Formats: sequence, C-alpha cells, structure tokens
Amino acid sequence: MLTAHGNPYRRYSYRSPNARFVTLSEVYYPEGWVATVDGQEVPIIRTNFVLRGLCVPAGSHTIELKYDDPTAHASERVSLFGSIVLGLLLLAAGAVFVRDLRNRKPEDPTSH
Repeated sequence: MLTAHGNPYRRYSYRSPNARFVTLSEVYYPEGWVATVDGQEVPIIRTNFVLRGLCVPAGSHTIELKYDDPTAHASERVSLFGSIVLGLLLLAAGAVFVRDLRNRKPEDPTSH
C-alpha cells in the first residue's frame, strides 16, 4: 500500500507471510532510482517490459523508492555558481554606476 509519495519519493507498507516478487505499477526508469526494503538497498528489476519490481522477504516491511540523480546535483551546483557570478557582476555594475554618479561634475547652466 502506498503510504507517502512526492515527485522524487515513494513509500509503501508491505506485509506477506512469504517472500514475494512485488511488481509496482510505476514505469521502470534505470537511472537515478534507488529502492530500499527497511533501509537495505535492493535492486530494481524491469518487469513486463515497462514496470518496475523488486524482491521482498516475508513479514512486514517498508519499501522506499528515491530518485537521486548525480547529474541533477551537478546541474544544481553549476546553476548556483552561475547565479553567484551573475549577482557579483550586478553588484559590481551597481558600484561603478554609483561611483560615476558621485564623480560627475555638475553641468554649467550657461553652456546651453
């Protein structure tokens, strides 16, 4: 039974008197997903060409699937770096603008 879900996370409660292969009605995607049964990582197996499944031992268990893609983490770091550089450039441009305003000589009113 699905007990919690979000975009990168799913949690199921599971109970069976026997060890079973569990097929989840979710599309199999090999990159980035990690499955655990009671905190122990288990392999995710492609089932019926499109779904994902995993082996679960007998008893009551918590099954968790988390999406953790290293490429996404690298992209977040690059984006953060770019935002910091952009912010610093904007601050520098603002400082130059303020400096130029302070150093500007007043216009001679008789020059028109």
